[in-house]
Amino acid sequence: MSNIQIRYLDKEEFSLWDKFISIAPSATIFDGTNWLTTVCDALKCNLKILAVFNGDEITGGVTLNVSKKYTKSVATRIPLCPTNSCIISPLPTTFPAKEVRHVLEITDAIAGFLKSNFDFVSITNNHYLMDIRSFSWQGYHVSVQYTYHVDLGLVNMSQITPNRRN
Repeated sequence: MSNIQIRYLDKEEFSLWDKFISIAPSATIFDGTNWLTTVCDALKCNLKILAVFNGDEITGGVTLNVSKKYTKSVATRIPLCPTNSCIISPLPTTFPAKEVRHVLEITDAIAGFLKSNFDFVSITNNHYLMDIRSFSWQGYHVSVQYTYHVDLGLVNMSQITPNRRN
């Protein structure tokens, strides 16, 4: 069994987050602390980085804009960021079941922490996070929408009808 702990990072620990997202395939420039702190300073947001640790190593986390609305504690996406996705470290394994367990362990820790600390939570996951069952299992209202990525350089446009091309 792993040694999972979850907590907010202090500002002095933001370099740990930046190191973690540098190896996470789902992370973008919008997940880096340079972007997040700049946006939060400009727009007066309360940035919290919730990190999941396995021992001393960050294995997952999520960035949040934490506030109070009408006496309710709220955690949402940082403005000017397309997502505030749960970011999960890659697991070097050839066994799909181990990878699924790794993802569920991290998302379960995040979902449980958020459920016990907030009245309202909004997380916009990116397309890399394929398994959100932990949130459903903990009673969250979950809505899944899809975005398709098409590499137009690989598409044979002559095979697409003019109506569809337009």
